[in-house]
Amino acid sequence: MHKISKILISISFTITNFFYAEEYLTKPPIVPIYLDEPPSRKTNNNPIETFNLSANTYSPQEFYTKYTWPTIKPRVEPDDHGWFVNAAQLRLLLNNKQLLIVELGSWLGSSTRFILNHAQNATVIAVDHWLGSTEHYADSEFHIKLATLYETFLVNCWDYKHRLIPLRTTTLQGLEEIYIHNLHPDLVYVDASHDYDAVLSDLEKIYQLFPSTVIAGDDWMWNSVRAAVCDFASKYEFSIQASKNFWQLQK
Repeated sequence: MHKISKILISISFTITNFFYAEEYLTKPPIVPIYLDEPPSRKTNNNPIETFNLSANTYSPQEFYTKYTWPTIKPRVEPDDHGWFVNAAQLRLLLNNKQLLIVELGSWLGSSTRFILNHAQNATVIAVDHWLGSTEHYADSEFHIKLATLYETFLVNCWDYKHRLIPLRTTTLQGLEEIYIHNLHPDLVYVDASHDYDAVLSDLEKIYQLFPSTVIAGDDWMWNSVRAAVCDFASKYEFSIQASKNFWQLQK
């Protein structure tokens, strides 16, 4: 049954991509998009050590020119589905002095729009492959959403396209792409995978590339996420401020 579900999702993705490709997809993803499983979040066995920290040879303007919005709005309905419950906690971190915020994991854009509304001078880079995860593949409730997940995100966030850049790739590769263009976020909001290794890799990569940025995130109530955050904090001597499903690292 699980295999059949994945095949149906693949067919739906293929039909959708064929219908929209020529009309509005102006930029391809950084990494290939595989339809049977979410792409790997790691580019190699030890991405932290092998990435070249001196490779930031591009300008911020090249980044903004490279990742532009489509000219035609996708023909899908808006969808407010999401799990964003950290408004009160995240609001305390946002202000109009921030110029760049990175969100890892955006789904349909509920938290993305909240960040844009409360950091009104900031550009937000939303990093997501918009393929969902194995959790979503296993739940038939999400099958229809997954077929047009990226397109629905664009529709939901269309009014913010002058300050929002969707970066359709894995979190690790997205962070590296941001870094090599000499972009340095004021805040990275982590709301991607619930897998321990994936969360830990995200945190390691953020701290490697952007050691002075504020790091906060969602899903504290997930045991795997909480364990990864705690292990990272212990290793690098951070303290953790947590409230309900929200967490923040502090020095």
